[in-house]
Formats: sequence, C-alpha cells, structure tokens
Amino acid sequence: MAVVLRKPPDPDLWRSAHAGEDVYEMNGVTFEDLISVALSEYGYRDIQLTEYYDQGADLVARRNGQLISIQVKRWEQRVDEAAVAQAVQGKAAYRCAAAMVITNSIFTHEARRVAKLRGVILWDQDDLANLLHTTNIATRTRTTAPNCLTCGLPMTLLWQPRPSWGCSNDRPCAERVRYRKWVLKVSAHAPDRTAAVAASALGSPPSPPPPPPPVWPVWHTPVARSAPRRPIRSPGTELKHGVALIAVVVGWLCVAGLVAALLAAPAAGNQNQRGGYLVAFCLFGLPTTWGTLALRKARRGRS
Repeated sequence: MAVVLRKPPDPDLWRSAHAGEDVYEMNGVTFEDLISVALSEYGYRDIQLTEYYDQGADLVARRNGQLISIQVKRWEQRVDEAAVAQAVQGKAAYRCAAAMVITNSIFTHEARRVAKLRGVILWDQDDLANLLHTTNIATRTRTTAPNCLTCGLPMTLLWQPRPSWGCSNDRPCAERVRYRKWVLKVSAHAPDRTAAVAASALGSPPSPPPPPPPVWPVWHTPVARSAPRRPIRSPGTELKHGVALIAVVVGWLCVAGLVAALLAAPAAGNQNQRGGYLVAFCLFGLPTTWGTLALRKARRGRS
C-alpha cells in the first residue's frame, strides 16, 4: 500500500480540543499531532504526517528550504539505535536532506553513537520540553515529589532499578509511581507567534534552548575530585630508585636460579648442598621481596 500523507491539524483548534491533557498520557497519533503543531509554531513549514507504512518517518517537514524526515517515539523505556536506523530509512525513502528523532524519553548511549555517525538529530525529553515551552504549548515545570496514596507521606526519588517515586515508609506500603522529569500539560491560550514568525523570516529556526541544569538529590550530587598530585622527586631520589630497581631485578634472578638449582638437586643427594641452597634462597628471597614492596610503595608516592 502506498504511503498516505496528511496535513497537520490546525494549531488553535487542536490546542482547544486537547487543553489540559498530559503530554505523557497521549496516544501515538495524538503525540504525533502535538509534534507537528509544535514544529509548525516553531517555524517549520510544509509539514506532512504519514498514516500507513511510514517507511521510517512519521513527519516530513521543510527547514531552511530542505526536507527533513522526523521519527516520533512516544516511549516509556529508553529509545535505542533502531529508531535511528528508521530515521535514516525515512530520510532515503522521502529523499530528505536530514533526519531527526524526537521522543518523550531518553536515548541510549548506542543510539547517540550511531546518530553521530549517521548525522541524525536527536531530541530527547529535555529538548521536547524546551520546544513546547518555547512555543507556549505546554509550560515546562519540574516534577515534585507526590504523596503516597496509601499513607499520605511524600515520596522519595529512587534510582534503582529505574527512576521512580517510592514511598518513604517501607511499612506497611511499598508503592511506586512512574518518574517523569517534566510536567507538560497542553495550555488552551493562544501562543505568541512573534518568535516563530521572526525565525521563519530568517529562514533558519534555531534549535530549542538548552534545558536548565538538573537538580540532583543531596546524596546523589556528584563530588568533584581533584586529580592526584604526583610528588616531586629530586634527581638523587630518582637515582636511588633506579639503583634499587636494578638490585631488585638481580635479586629475583638469583632467587629464580636458586629455585632451579634446588629442584635439580637429587632428593637423596648431598644434604649439605641442599641446605646451602635453602640458606641462600632465604638470604636472597626475603630482602628481594622486601625491596620489591618498598620500591612499589615509593613509586606510588606513599613514602
């Protein structure tokens, strides 16, 4: 069946019909319409949506006079490199100059690596929140800890096995609520199209602004560790370390020779000879072992 393209919905009518709706609770078709409306308000032109057998592109839009294929992923889990491959396929199918993947989730490291190699633009949940906030479709606000439905206590952010809100009271309830970084609900008021019109006149709509810095929990705040300082040694100290290293190497060679001679000596042979080997092994082995440990400690800068 041939691919059917359709025009995006009217922005004002669509916003009025979906006012107050949670972006994360939308189905796939509504989410695609949301992306088309947002891109239209942001300055993209000639936007078309696919209906059947999209061949790797959910939207086709024009930017800077060139076509770009857009793959939309409304997922709860991380988006892998398969979405990037679909975007590349859509780019070839619709003869576009660029490809993009937009999601309400995050991308895996492999997806970002493949996208960098194939030249695919990736917009994750932060970029989506900035896009909706810039176009005044949905105000971007950070989520706050909800209250547990069972005991009423504020929930805490748990990172294992995946980010989620968990009840701070382990007994008698252990409820978990899905964690979402942003609160995005469609607003009913008309957007300010000044920025979009200015960007469209310039012919190069900018990328969404960078997201605000993340707010980590106190116990999860990364601590900047200073680089270990290498001790400064004098030339005399370096010379002593070099001589000690040579002595250790010679000592281990002597120990290895004594072990070989001790093993080669007959068991019932001269007991005095074997005893001499053992005494020499102790005389060479113990100082050599001690010298190796001392030299290793000195090399690490602990002496």
